[in-house]
Amino acid sequence: MSKRVALYLRPTPDQGIEEQRATLISASRLLGWTVVAEYRDDELTGDSLRRRSGFNRLRCDIGSGDFEMILVTSLDKLGSMPDLVKIMDETRNHGVGFFLHDEGLDDSTLAGRAHLDLLFEVLRNFHRSTLREKALVGHERARANGVRIGRPKLEMSKLVAAEAALKDGCGVRETARRVGGISPASVQRLKNAMMAEAAP
Repeated sequence: MSKRVALYLRPTPDQGIEEQRATLISASRLLGWTVVAEYRDDELTGDSLRRRSGFNRLRCDIGSGDFEMILVTSLDKLGSMPDLVKIMDETRNHGVGFFLHDEGLDDSTLAGRAHLDLLFEVLRNFHRSTLREKALVGHERARANGVRIGRPKLEMSKLVAAEAALKDGCGVRETARRVGGISPASVQRLKNAMMAEAAP
């Protein structure tokens, strides 16, 4: 079945732009697909998206309806883990498929889509885990440097004053305004705790 496809080309130390282009054009012809767009980053740009204008234009055009598939020679041409996660989600949201030549994965087949969905889910979960680990390391480093993590603790005097105002019949916002230095959300939590404690 004929499809409108876009190529993404990005040089790596092991493969140049023209070699990639020839490989993908040949694959497109064999599969009966029509290449309607090419996006390329001609320099070895590393993972800096600011220098990858071709990749950024590709992402902008995913929802245009101009192409149904994105062809790349291999997954690593798309970039680092965050880049992969972004473009995975964008393609899935707009019903655009992937063809990864070297991996032999073709989103236009049921088997290929199942394999890619599994691969993308693994990568997405790995990315989330990596972000969580970085956040935990950052928190531990901050604590070691004496930085307090989380909400600052309220002074007991403010809690006592807020409790007294609530018992006098003041509303949540009025209590927060009167006491000062305490948010309406904190007053609401205090009120909920007082109601729970008073319940039979």
